[in-house]
Amino acid sequence: MRRGPHRLHLTGGASMGGGHAVSFYLRRPDIFNGTIALSSLYSSSMFFGSFMDDLVYP
Repeated sequence: MRRGPHRLHLTGGASMGGGHAVSFYLRRPDIFNGTIALSSLYSSSMFFGSFMDDLVYP
């Protein structure tokens, strides 16, 4: 991590937390510089089918 005013902000998680980490990063790229996500399901179609709105990512 860099020191000073230009700090690196990452989200991270494993399993279900990895999915949340990616979601936070995609929703707020103005805050986070990247994400580290391990072993998660990144497609919401398994849970939501073809339903889609601003709160559900494909």
